[in-house]
Amino acid sequence: MAAYKSAPHTFTKDGVFYLVRRIPLELQRHYTSKKIAYSL
Repeated sequence: MAAYKSAPHTFTKDGVFYLVRRIPLELQRHYTSKKIAYSL
């Protein structure tokens, strides 16, 4: 049985791991979302 550790700022969706971070307030006017998520 494998043991898994939770990594900060990550989540899984349909078996794919994602890194998600909040965009700083100073830069939010340049983006359409308040968060950015990248698949790992």
